[in-house]
Amino acid sequence: MRPLLLLFAPAGRALADLVYQLPPGKYTEAIAYNRALDWAYFFGTAGELIVLAAMVRWRIGATLRDFGERITKRRFLHGLIVAPAVIVIVRLLLLPLSIHRQRLAVEYQQSVQAWPSWFADWAKELGLEILIISLGAWLLLGLIRRSPRRWRLYAWLLSLPIGAFIALISPIALEPMFYRFDPLEATRPDLVGAVEKVAAVAGYKIQPDRIFEMHAAQKENAVNAYMTGFGPSRRIVLWDTTIAALTPEQIQDVFAHELGHYALNHVPQSIALGSLLLLLGLIAADRLLRAIIARYGPQLRIRGLEDWAVLPLAFAVLVLFSFLSDPLVNGYSRWQERQADIYELEVMHALVPNAGRLSAEVDQIMGRIDLDDPAPNPFFEFWLYTHPSTPDRMHFAQHYDPWSSGHHTRYVD
Repeated sequence: MRPLLLLFAPAGRALADLVYQLPPGKYTEAIAYNRALDWAYFFGTAGELIVLAAMVRWRIGATLRDFGERITKRRFLHGLIVAPAVIVIVRLLLLPLSIHRQRLAVEYQQSVQAWPSWFADWAKELGLEILIISLGAWLLLGLIRRSPRRWRLYAWLLSLPIGAFIALISPIALEPMFYRFDPLEATRPDLVGAVEKVAAVAGYKIQPDRIFEMHAAQKENAVNAYMTGFGPSRRIVLWDTTIAALTPEQIQDVFAHELGHYALNHVPQSIALGSLLLLLGLIAADRLLRAIIARYGPQLRIRGLEDWAVLPLAFAVLVLFSFLSDPLVNGYSRWQERQADIYELEVMHALVPNAGRLSAEVDQIMGRIDLDDPAPNPFFEFWLYTHPSTPDRMHFAQHYDPWSSGHHTRYVD
């Protein structure tokens, strides 16, 4: 079904561009909500660095290492004491900020999750963080002990299969810890044919068992969809809140965007970029940590780069590098999203009379529900945004038109 605006538009007259708009009250809310989240990110990063710096200054890592050495002589068990303890201390001290973010989501009607459920999810995330980071630290320190000169190369080579493995198991083992997922053909068989039409136009075969509905409504008012997984676990996920908010045609448009991520192999590309940045980070971290230990090691009671006591310092360096790389990583993500937008527009061009208008309508609806920022601060947009802003996406969608100018399309004929 086409929107009424298009059905009754005079023939031959171009419609004015849709511009992202919110009612006055919602506009103010969206500005306040997004600014609060933006600043919470920077304060959170600063808080994490302050906590870790204090742990280094007060030799918490060395104290935990000494405690482990009094219990057992096995270095592996020392790591099982030091790494989880450091992570738990940091996360507990930063818990008020996490609660603040959730309070904002509830206050601005983005979340309906009850606090007991939220704390259960926080505990699960903490458990996963302890498991993954502890194993990673054990591997890295083991490599440093066995190959002090080449450990960075070996660590980078190991990161490739590990990153692929985490991407592989994430939709199967990790994401279901927080939400329920069902095949779309089981929950909304009426939509399966509609989204299969999109794939058929793209000339891309996607099995129905690779399309899932995520039951978000018990925790979220927000709407979303995403592509996840790697290899045999690769899939497209539509939130139930998104399905409830959009028409079948609009859902086709959302699916076309996620199909773009799927067909353009964006997850493997992101893994490759992450691995490259990791290699650069390992080289820089090695030099920085060795310089700090050479100068302050005795004062901080850190015996060397392979010492478990180095973890708070190493985590601080990791947080700093991650923060400084955010503009690059997020800029690359915005580029991927733009390519998926183009893919979406080229696919939907064959299905609807005005694909750009439809895409802008979807952005308007989803942006209003999610309280997308109508006037993003350029600095925050550059540093933090993983997607182009909603006003930018709506403008692009309505002006991407290679067909009328005789240019070739980029992805779909």
